[in-house]
Amino acid sequence: MKEATQGWSRMRPNYVPENKIPSGDETNRLHRWGYTHYREMFNECQLLGLELSARIISGISENKEHSISLSKLRWESACGRWKD
Repeated sequence: MKEATQGWSRMRPNYVPENKIPSGDETNRLHRWGYTHYREMFNECQLLGLELSARIISGISENKEHSISLSKLRWESACGRWKD
């Protein structure tokens, strides 16, 4: 875990959302739990894994499937749950 924390602290993320969590029917509960930004829902190890996975996906190819996969990864990373 220490290595992941150090790796994350040295990284400039391109894919992990820095956005504030907007108010909404589903997101207000996150505000009640004290979250203000999407990234706060993950620890450094998870953030590092998400960022590195997105970088790998982005380097595979520039096709429609790639765009869908990367968009899905961004959305699911932000929401904190995985869907099929």
